[in-house]
Parts: sequence; structure tokens; C-alpha cells
Amino acid sequence: LWDPVLGEKLAILGRHTSAVRVVTSSQDDRWIVSASTNGDMRIWDAATGDARFPSVQGLGGVRSAALGPRGEWLAVGNTEGRLYLGRTSEWAQSESLGLPHVHTYKDNGEGLKVKALAFDPRGTCLVVGTNCDSDDNVHLWELADRKELRSLAGHPGGVECLRYSPDGKRLA
Repeated sequence: LWDPVLGEKLAILGRHTSAVRVVTSSQDDRWIVSASTNGDMRIWDAATGDARFPSVQGLGGVRSAALGPRGEWLAVGNTEGRLYLGRTSEWAQSESLGLPHVHTYKDNGEGLKVKALAFDPRGTCLVVGTNCDSDDNVHLWELADRKELRSLAGHPGGVECLRYSPDGKRLA
């Protein structure tokens, strides 16, 4: 971790065993999530740089991760089309990270890449960007029920990134 103004190193986070593809942090500066190409994901305490849990394995090739605006949700997407979604409040009572698999996006039986994830500013909706020949779509999820509300089609070449406007009225 770095102080970008002073150029000083604040902490060194533990190591991954392969290239880190995803890093995200909560807006409340409580958590940092890092994930590597071999599916090794780690949750860090942003204040201390300490690992919150042992390394999380078995998520496949993690391609995207996002923390909700108040740090209350963690969403992870992988190269096999799997979407994982869990509440961070459940971490306090646990020594391991429970991150339920909620959906698999498929194309003719093959998993899609979940390449982009974003939460709306209120923390009530998650958007998922997929990438393959027949499903280059944005999927909107309602978090309370963990259900997909709708799909926004028409993104030739796939969806690589997503961003809500600060007021939540536009999605790019």
C-alpha cells in the first residue's frame, strides 16, 4: 500500500502465487480485495495490511471483483461465467469467507467471462458485464433478493468495464 502524495510505502500485503488481475477496495477504506489468475483471492484489512482470512481458493480464474459502496457486499466474477455474491457483515462471525455462488452465465453450455462488476451508489443493485459471442450484455441484479432484474443487450465485443454515475441515474 502506498501514500501517493508522499510516495511512501505504507504496508506490504502478502503474496499471491500468480499474477494479480483484480484489486478493489471499499469506499469506507475498511477492506482491500486482491485476486490472481489462478483463483487465489485475499481479503485485507486496509488499516493494517493484515489478511482477514486465509487465502480463498476454488473461485476459478477471477476476472472481476467489486465491493459495495458501504463495503457491505462483495461480488466476484470469473472466467467460467460464475458470479459469487456475499455480505461482508457475515465475515465478523466467521473464520472463513463464505461467498455463495449465485449464478452461472452460459453460452451454448459454455461459461461466459464475467469481466465487469459495479454496484449502484445506494448499494441496492449490482451490474454484471459478460463477454462472449452471443451474450455481450449487462445484467442488473437486485441485491436484497439476489435476483436478476433485467438484461441490457447490444454491446458488440463484450463488456470490459462498468461505472455508475455518482447520482446512480446513468450507467456507462
